[in-house]
Amino acid sequence: MGTRAQACKIAPAAIAPSLGRAIRYCYQNIHRLDLELGYRFLDWFTHHLSNFGFMWKWTEWVEDVSLPDMHPCKSFILGALDKEIRLSFAQRIKGTLPEPYQALIGPEKEQDTPEFKFNNERK
Repeated sequence: MGTRAQACKIAPAAIAPSLGRAIRYCYQNIHRLDLELGYRFLDWFTHHLSNFGFMWKWTEWVEDVSLPDMHPCKSFILGALDKEIRLSFAQRIKGTLPEPYQALIGPEKEQDTPEFKFNNERK
């Protein structure tokens, strides 16, 4: 385990405010980030959320849920939820989200196992 992860677990109250400010700044400026930097930010954000039990003040971004899927903010939200589900599981992540976000996690994400395209013998 890296030192950042240990620090997050040992003293979350000391680390969380700084991370929160950095996350908010990057999110507000995501439309200015290079695509690769956006992906790195997404990975960094979800990694740190996993250190804090997947808890975030999602209510701050609730207005962005109604944006088109291709909008940089909405795309970031969708990517973050998808990655969180891969790091944990859908029901756990849904339990951390306010109501407006619930519809972003469709039934296909709640399957315990993926549907393999080669399982269908008729094709």
